[in-house]
Amino acid sequence: MYKTCDCGRDNWQGCDHPWTPTDHGAAVVVKGPTRIYWAHKASVAAFANSEIPIDALALQYAADSDGKTLLPHIKRMLLELPETLCHLRHILADDAYRENRDAVALEIDGVRLTVPVHPRRVSPTLAASFAGIDRFTPIGVPICNAGHRFELRGRDLTYERYIWVAPDGGDSRPVCAICPLAHACTTHARRHIRVDRADLPQIDWEHPQHFARNRARYGKRTGVERAIKRLKVDLRGDSLTHRDALRVQAHLDRKLLALHLLLAVKAQT
Repeated sequence: MYKTCDCGRDNWQGCDHPWTPTDHGAAVVVKGPTRIYWAHKASVAAFANSEIPIDALALQYAADSDGKTLLPHIKRMLLELPETLCHLRHILADDAYRENRDAVALEIDGVRLTVPVHPRRVSPTLAASFAGIDRFTPIGVPICNAGHRFELRGRDLTYERYIWVAPDGGDSRPVCAICPLAHACTTHARRHIRVDRADLPQIDWEHPQHFARNRARYGKRTGVERAIKRLKVDLRGDSLTHRDALRVQAHLDRKLLALHLLLAVKAQT
């Protein structure tokens, strides 16, 4: 911080003129209980399969929540990288971005924001209404009395219910086939239950996150962590030599350009 007045450095503490930040955009960034930094923050985009960063946007204020970074970054990429986004169908992001789902659909037609289930408490009375079910996890997964996690196999569209079934064991047979508690749980070869959509509001009804295909797709989200590592660690992008968000953006652009030039040279050799 500094002052622009003519009072002189020795008199700044006593004068009434306002302090001005020397590093616009920087703020306190909390990464954990013991990891608190005065830093800049950036939004990084990458293709999940390649784990290569395709764009990095420096935030104008580092204390903004992560959820506020997605739409500005999408709009910038639509202007600067339209040919890159033309084949985009899914955007994978963590739970902090869940409020952006409708806005993303309006911004890019045909693109869906995929986020994990936002945990919430499930009433114990729900599990008590099904024989053999011990509890439901905060993300909505039924756990039977034998400790097995059920799998989401489908939806009853007529009555709006999720269809959960007991998993297979190591011998590719339903765990119910050798479960000592099966007699008190089911008379069938495999236990299944149907749970009303309204009882598990944390799950996205249109695109349930617990479907195997959706779990596999979202599992690729961590690829952006490797993309960030390439910028911050491999190319020393975490060390800033200039202040304010504008210069930080130039710093990120240089790192991104250097990385893609190195990849282009490697591809030709």
